[in-house]
Amino acid sequence: FENKEIHTQVVWLFWGFIAPWGEQSLIDTLEHVKYSYKLGMEVGDQTNALAGFLFSALNGFFSGQSLALTLGEMDSFVQRAVSFGDELSTHIMVIYQQCVLNLMGRSDNPVVLQGTAMNEE
Repeated sequence: FENKEIHTQVVWLFWGFIAPWGEQSLIDTLEHVKYSYKLGMEVGDQTNALAGFLFSALNGFFSGQSLALTLGEMDSFVQRAVSFGDELSTHIMVIYQQCVLNLMGRSDNPVVLQGTAMNEE
């Protein structure tokens, strides 16, 4: 693509939504959605960059990536989303972030989304 802004969007949309339904596993998508984040940041497209980063963190989680690595990526995502003023993405990610914390035993009750990242009440 000559237009990098469109390229950013196409990459995360394809590798986030389409490729996992074909012959690609979620693990196979990680390098591509991370690339879409990098490309989006290079061209100043924060919205599509964050979408790629969101898929990177979530696909890592759902593919069985280590919880410690996943939590680090989720922490980075939340920091960036907050700095860009993207409340919706932040709210989506903190749910998964607290789920990871619960799976790591870092909450009082593992079946309640309450702890460091969020409080479901």
